[in-house]
Amino acid sequence: MVGWVSPVQRDLGDDRKARIALDSIGRRSQSLDDRLTTVESGLATAQSDIAALEAAHVICTSSTRPSTGLFEGLRIYETDTDRTLVYSGSAWVILLQPVATYTPTLAGVAIGTGGSATNTANYGYAQGVLTIVGIIQFGTTAPTYPSTSHTITLPATFTPAPAVAPNYAPVGTCQMVAGGVAASGAVTLVSTTQVRCGVWNSSATYVSNNNLNSASNIPGTWTTGDYIRWTATIPGTLAP
Repeated sequence: MVGWVSPVQRDLGDDRKARIALDSIGRRSQSLDDRLTTVESGLATAQSDIAALEAAHVICTSSTRPSTGLFEGLRIYETDTDRTLVYSGSAWVILLQPVATYTPTLAGVAIGTGGSATNTANYGYAQGVLTIVGIIQFGTTAPTYPSTSHTITLPATFTPAPAVAPNYAPVGTCQMVAGGVAASGAVTLVSTTQVRCGVWNSSATYVSNNNLNSASNIPGTWTTGDYIRWTATIPGTLAP
């Protein structure tokens, strides 16, 4: 009879279909196993990387820095100073110093006392560059006004890069206001620890130590409340 299938043939067909289905399930299961193995391997690598990062970045204070298990590239964050440092292989080096305040030591000038007497500077340090913004304002009692030899100290733990130190390299700008007369000028690096402010001579069109003035009548006659605002950007190293 055409189209008739015996029970035996039907059973064999069903069995073949079952084997094909089982083979397909087996292949899919193997594929899922392979994917799971890949995922697990990736997770293990990620966990290893995270552990390495955690080991290379320690949170501490300036008085509890690690002293053992040191290696080049180890980073620390100090919670009391908010600084980030890295171990160079032989010493700690500051990577990032948030804005801090210091009082420069002045020579050749003195702010005196009373009135608006002020001598302060804010500085920050990042990626090998020190940035300073300062003000010197003269008080009412016993000020010493600028002279050609005055100096302003940099933060005590900073060392300028050899490429800019010293030879009166211009490292910033300043504004002097004296007797109601304002003038702009330059900040020059006069040593590895000091800078000086001055305005240009009327006959000079470029910056050099000899063509910068800061005297009792430049830019005007200095008096109480007059000031010098100065900024400097200097490559170098800030020690912890």
